[in-house]
Amino acid sequence: MLREKLFVVTVILLIGSFGACSKDEAFSLEVVPGTMEALVGRRCVFLVHLIEGEEDSRDEVKITASAQGRASEVEYTSISGSEVAEVTVIPDSSSLKDTVVVTIQGERGSYRDTVQVLIAVVDGFATDEQSAIEVRDRFIPWLAENHPELGIDEQASWIGTSGRPNILVVSHYLFFFKDWEMGLSWHVTIAPYDWARIYLRHRGTQITPSQAFEISSLSAQKDPHPITPPDSVTR
Repeated sequence: MLREKLFVVTVILLIGSFGACSKDEAFSLEVVPGTMEALVGRRCVFLVHLIEGEEDSRDEVKITASAQGRASEVEYTSISGSEVAEVTVIPDSSSLKDTVVVTIQGERGSYRDTVQVLIAVVDGFATDEQSAIEVRDRFIPWLAENHPELGIDEQASWIGTSGRPNILVVSHYLFFFKDWEMGLSWHVTIAPYDWARIYLRHRGTQITPSQAFEISSLSAQKDPHPITPPDSVTR
């Protein structure tokens, strides 16, 4: 029933201006993803970017968010052009088996746009954090040596959170560093099919991944190599 509700009640888009506004103030928000499943305590990160109106304004839009009394946090609170804000909500135990409505608002001058997105809080199991860290760290030294321009090395401080809940065979985990989101997935099986992949999305400027890398077999101690990045982030 909860899953049905999630897909029947899709993203609710409310576009409205309060008072008179000029054409160069008008915009709309796009939020990725529109719906998400999550466990209690998981960091649910939505990406927010702008679609400009008739006039391509460079004035900043202030982003705010609320989540029915749950704690919410906005990073990159003022955006313009192709910049991307992040809205993070962490469902608590009172949200279990419920759907949390997250309201995200952008404001520029007298114009406002509001988008509502949904988090279905489910029961289940998450990917083991220590296992995710061990797989992630197979990539870090290689990135530091071969792509120093990324600023990712053994001293990088990451915030991690489980990926899609209740997924077997392929595990998912998300890590957030000062400049980068890393989406990690790995195939829990025997060689030579035990691959691991990461994507990188530059925070604050990108809504989709720009780089991706693969280890074709973890047990065979293969080095990472570049691959085509996915079309969207993992949530």
